[in-house]
Parts: sequence; C-alpha cells; structure tokens
Amino acid sequence: MIGGSGYNSDGSQEFQTGDHIGYVNRFSMKNCDAVELGIFFQQNRLQNHPFSSGISQYSSTTKNFIWIPLNYRFNFKHNFYFKSGVVALMDLSKKDNYFRKYSGLGIGVSGGKGFEIAANKSIEISPYFNFHSLINFKNHPYRMLDLGVQLV
Repeated sequence: MIGGSGYNSDGSQEFQTGDHIGYVNRFSMKNCDAVELGIFFQQNRLQNHPFSSGISQYSSTTKNFIWIPLNYRFNFKHNFYFKSGVVALMDLSKKDNYFRKYSGLGIGVSGGKGFEIAANKSIEISPYFNFHSLINFKNHPYRMLDLGVQLV
C-alpha cells in the first residue's frame, strides 16, 4: 500500500508530507464483513515555519513512524466498503527541539472501492483519515491528522 500526506492538528503550523508502505491481513467473517490487522512504515518530512509557530528559525526534519491499524470492514455491494478502527502509532524519530513525539492511540476511518482485474485478484482505491495520538503515550497534548489515498 502506498500513499498519504498529513497536516499536524496541534496548531503549531508543522506541515508534513510522506509515504507509507505496509501489509494488511484480512480475516473474513460469515456475513461478508471482515476484521483487518495491519502494519505500516511511514516516513514524513516535517517543516516548521518561523513566525507562524513562534520559533526563531525554519526547521525541517524526517520523522519515521510505525502504525498498526485494527479495523472492522463493512463490505457493501459492487465492491464498495467502509472501515473504521483503532490505530496505534509509534514515533521512531529522535526527539529534537522543534518537533514533537506522536506515539499513541488514535482512530482511523476509510472507504473505498475494489476493481477486479482477474479471478481472485483486485485493486482497491481508498481515501483514508487517521487521527493519531488521541491518547498520547507521553502525555503530550499534540495530535497528528493524516489524510491520504491508499492503493491496495
């Protein structure tokens, strides 16, 4: 899975863009719905602009994350689906003076459509919304909003 960009919602004017790659295992249920468990590696480039964030200089850094979503997937007709669940985020980056740690639990919401390309093979396009660190492991008030599109 590839895609994604985000904006930090803590009001500090940090902006981030990045890509992620990962794996999702789907456990089908009798009613055609499914439970999904995945793991993703995400690398973002964060930029903090002076004056709008109260710091004295422009700063930029690379942030590395691992996030683990646990979703319930509702399957609808014509290969449409909606999924929602809990997302655990681990910030693997070193702490520095201008950028925060975002490890914590959050929520994720996604919907999409699958396109069958061969027998038992399909491609899915899925816009997603992850609100990371609603419960921050370090008791910081910072949150990260991650919006993007996944190609599965």
